[in-house]
Amino acid sequence: LLSKGKKLANELKIKMEVYLVKIANVLQDDQSVNIYVRMQITWKDSNLMWTPKEYNNLDSIVLPANQIWIPDIHLVNNAVDDDAISPSFAEISSDGTVRTTPVTKFEFTEKKISSF
Repeated sequence: LLSKGKKLANELKIKMEVYLVKIANVLQDDQSVNIYVRMQITWKDSNLMWTPKEYNNLDSIVLPANQIWIPDIHLVNNAVDDDAISPSFAEISSDGTVRTTPVTKFEFTEKKISSF
């Protein structure tokens, strides 16, 4: 356990921005809403840093997300059981900055919202 005011030695800051792409359905009878959002998730991974001069001035690459560590992100109160947000690709900069931009469908129902 950590004492109040102490930080973890390997603290990782993850920035997440969410943008509404589309309201797909609003079903009044079911009291549900389906929306699509684009997320931009950014963090720094010191294991993915390199010196561009040593690699023909290459300063960024794009890799399949399953080839690197990606934080586990789940939507709480999603109406469907599969609530994991899984990006397909990640852009990695030479300073270790990793950015993914998955588009995800969320489904909310009155039952899930009212039980919050």
